[in-house]
Amino acid sequence: MDASETEENLTNEGFNRSNTKIIKNLRVKNIGYVLFIIGILLCAISIDYNNNILALIGTPIIFWGALLVYFKPRNYISKDVALETVSNYYHLINGLIEEFDLNGRPVYYTPSNIFGLRNTVLLIHNSNEFELDIGDISTYALKMGNSDRVLKVIPPGQSLSQKIEEKLATKFSSLDILDFQGIIETAIVDDFELAKGVRFDVEEAYVNLEVVDSIFSGLYNDSDLGDIYRSIGSPLISSIACGVSRSKHKPVIIDSFMYEKDEGKTIVRFKILDEIDSMSSNNTNQLS
Repeated sequence: MDASETEENLTNEGFNRSNTKIIKNLRVKNIGYVLFIIGILLCAISIDYNNNILALIGTPIIFWGALLVYFKPRNYISKDVALETVSNYYHLINGLIEEFDLNGRPVYYTPSNIFGLRNTVLLIHNSNEFELDIGDISTYALKMGNSDRVLKVIPPGQSLSQKIEEKLATKFSSLDILDFQGIIETAIVDDFELAKGVRFDVEEAYVNLEVVDSIFSGLYNDSDLGDIYRSIGSPLISSIACGVSRSKHKPVIIDSFMYEKDEGKTIVRFKILDEIDSMSSNNTNQLS
């Protein structure tokens, strides 16, 4: 069997799987229509013959028929596949950090322009003290100078933070940090089911976050990327960092990070900076 035949077989197999899903969904809807019609008929007959038993039988049948008609199943992918796909981003960033010797603390920065209404930039510099050129902050690139190097990339939680904004029909940049606190816990646990529990506390220049059984906690098992996970966080932690930065309109760093594997608990402390160069603090990061 040559390559073209193999590719054609794989394509046909993919179409067959898609057609199978469509057929199954149509069958569910057709069953719903049948039940709905039967329920209507039973209720109509019960009225003509003044039979309460038929009415009691027909009413729930109408309900279940309508439910099946409007039922739309969600499509899910394997958690392992999702984590493997996400980890590729961290491998890329880790490789760039090593190649260009970027040892500075990663900073979540929201520009004070139109770009910053829904976007946050992740800055990784070669030191913890540098001057920021605001003019081109809305671009993603590696900026090189005589002694300065800064990597500007899309944060791993950028898309997730924007999805949460769309779901809640709001913008984090228009929310006070306390309002942000009030909605983010419900959004993560109930709306998106990204974790079993979230606790979010604000303390002046710090935000304390505790996440229980995050769907991204499996990433922390990769010991080779431990440092990068501690410094920029999982997509969930990163999305919250993006939200805090947009809400406060200030730079944010992960000041401390701890993962308790036995309890499935991730404990993060964000520091809200007045300026980019005010990053001197005792950093505590731990994976256990």
